[in-house]
Amino acid sequence: MEPSTFTTTAAVVGTYRWMAPELILDDNARHSYESDIWACGCLIIEVQSTAPPYHHLKSDRHVILALSRNEIPLRPESMPDFLWLLVLVCCKIDPTERLPVSVLHALLEAEFYTRGGSRKARFPDLTEWRVRPASLDLLKPAPELRRIGQNLRSRLLYWPQSRREWNQHHYFTPSTLRSLAHVLSEPMEDFMSTFGSACVGTLLGHGEPVRCVAWFPTGDRIVFGARTVSVIDVPTGRILWTANHPRRNVIAIAISPTGHVVASCTLDCWVGLWDATTGEALHVLRGHTHLVSSISFSPDGSMLASGSEDRTIRFWSTATGETALALIVYDYPITSVAFSPDGARLASTSTDGTVSIWDPLTGDRLMNALDPDEDEIGPLYRVAFSPDGRRVATTGMDKALRLWDTSSVQLNRGPVKGHWQRITSIAYSPDGTRIASSSEDESIRLWDARTGEVVGRPLVGHCDTVNSVAYSPDGRWLASASDDGTIRLWDATDSWLRTEWDS
Repeated sequence: MEPSTFTTTAAVVGTYRWMAPELILDDNARHSYESDIWACGCLIIEVQSTAPPYHHLKSDRHVILALSRNEIPLRPESMPDFLWLLVLVCCKIDPTERLPVSVLHALLEAEFYTRGGSRKARFPDLTEWRVRPASLDLLKPAPELRRIGQNLRSRLLYWPQSRREWNQHHYFTPSTLRSLAHVLSEPMEDFMSTFGSACVGTLLGHGEPVRCVAWFPTGDRIVFGARTVSVIDVPTGRILWTANHPRRNVIAIAISPTGHVVASCTLDCWVGLWDATTGEALHVLRGHTHLVSSISFSPDGSMLASGSEDRTIRFWSTATGETALALIVYDYPITSVAFSPDGARLASTSTDGTVSIWDPLTGDRLMNALDPDEDEIGPLYRVAFSPDGRRVATTGMDKALRLWDTSSVQLNRGPVKGHWQRITSIAYSPDGTRIASSSEDESIRLWDARTGEVVGRPLVGHCDTVNSVAYSPDGRWLASASDDGTIRLWDATDSWLRTEWDS
């Protein structure tokens, strides 16, 4: 075999055996990303086999003749199927059919990842597709890519085997997988639901468990409770202020509908009110004699309700910090309270397994109910009003979701189970169509608010108990707080499963 001739012209510099055919056969051709992709395919051949491309041809003259006949390099005998398939999609005679470099990168990362490489290997975000969507139609029919997709899919399905390990090392972003599914000619929703995640990022990560989270009405800030009460700017992830509780960890938090006041309670018997802009302490609400388990603002923000293990519900003026209405006394510890959207009613749950509706002005109990089909369901821990006020959702010790009609407090739907450990929080979407729940099983579930049925797969990504979940005011995002020390943001819509590009 004679040595290759190194070509040097004003237009083209290169070596024939690695040069794309258009550079040799077209006098007006120039180096491009497409010609580099051809060269990458040739490089894969040489690195894997130690033989140059067109190793069976004796001279560069024979190489030029082969290219003029649209012949690509021969496959070395030792080359694995996956690498040869990559060569085939790189060494396309038509430059427009060659694989974009971002997709080549993704496929190589996927091969490394599923062959037991570093578990922190990440698919890159295939942002090139946002600029070059027309390339999709050219690449989708490629049989080589379909074979690559089948090969990768079969290995992704069985690696890793441990679900917990998968949750912790699940780095496939929706934008990346969506592009990869297009390229591999995979059914979009099937591919996304198998390998994708609705998680769009980690807003906060530190070593302390985060117990609770709530959105500001403007949707640009989140308040959360850990050892402290803190407000974080969502676009930048910057902590705007932090307020230290004098004694215990924060267990519940709420933001007034006006966005002016933050309320928090700890493993203690008092409630703190904070200026939502500065973090300055406004009032300390004292009166309960045992742990305060839940707090809820009235729709106009003028009043705060608090439920406690001392078996009472108290109402406080947010302006003065003084008790505002009659004390409600119940027979069992109160676990959760929630104002109705019109402020005329207050729902509560307790350790006796009942859900109650109260008149805040008089303290009268309007309704009280227990699941008639369950002899002993255990304590109910969480309650939430639907945006139209016609239903309340509850969860309890039995890990089930129940929907109640507020006009009669009759069980409307449930019990429906989806989590395999205790549900820690629930939240209605602003439009009232979905309910989100968090759980000790480290996942988040979405439920159809009309039927009570589970929607889709669980949202996984946290690696410890998920303590709290909250919808953004526009309903597009979910924020979750976990004992793993993180606050994560999730796409609360179904668009991440479909073919829309990320905005």
